[in-house]
Amino acid sequence: MKHIRKSKDFARVLQNGKKTRGKMVSLYCLTDKGDEDKEIYVGLIVSKRCAPKAVTRNHIRRLIYAFFREENGAWARGIKTVVKLEKDVRDETRKEISLIIRGDLTILSKKAGIVE
Repeated sequence: MKHIRKSKDFARVLQNGKKTRGKMVSLYCLTDKGDEDKEIYVGLIVSKRCAPKAVTRNHIRRLIYAFFREENGAWARGIKTVVKLEKDVRDETRKEISLIIRGDLTILSKKAGIVE
């Protein structure tokens, strides 16, 4: 698993990728032709509007990266994925955030077809 870092890569996935929306996160997936042997690329968008505290934003980032790292063997290769936090999480506890995000990512990854 590698990180998407360049803004042009983010923009390409957000504009051309397939969007799947869950309770708390949206998943944008773009398959690059000819990159089936490469790794999966993951980018995150966790805005200050949705999670005002930096501690919470970093916790959410770690959760999402851990999810993709744990399931590394199951992902289809050559896919660029952007996960965007859509819902305000101020009123949620850390445990609730973890459960909702993990559940969302499990369902959305199957729905988007990025799990082999």
